[in-house]
Amino acid sequence: MTVLCLIETEAGGGAADASTRALVVARGLADSAGEDLAAVWVGPLLRRSTPRDWCPPVCSSAWAIGSAGMSGYAPLGLGAGTVGAGR
Repeated sequence: MTVLCLIETEAGGGAADASTRALVVARGLADSAGEDLAAVWVGPLLRRSTPRDWCPPVCSSAWAIGSAGMSGYAPLGLGAGTVGAGR
């Protein structure tokens, strides 16, 4: 199993502070379970950016989902849209 951490972006294009802190927590969880840590950047992509440009070396793997046209990752909106989806 792999621990997955979604990275929220700031308006300026960098990772949100809360996402950076979440990576630290996720790394601890992955270590305690003896599992890998994967990170996913959701939002506008920076020019010539690769996942290793924004993902710290604590991640075993990293993916980027988005484009310049995306405004970012909205965890509250995503959560609100999935409430009751399994009913």
